[in-house]
Amino acid sequence: TGGPSANLYSATAGVTITPFPDDRLLNGLKIRPELRYDYASKAVFGPNAAGEGTDFGQLTGALEAYIAF
Repeated sequence: TGGPSANLYSATAGVTITPFPDDRLLNGLKIRPELRYDYASKAVFGPNAAGEGTDFGQLTGALEAYIAF
């Protein structure tokens, strides 16, 4: 969209945790934490007031919980 061209890269790591595997009612509970890191060859993340990027990378975290049945 008119901004600087850059090469973008990302890496994601996550696990699935079953905290109560032997419980009759809660054995389907799954918790999934995740971390993602994005990197660019030019500063495109964290725009300043002029709309220009100020950072080469950003770290994002997520947490998901669900019950499978």
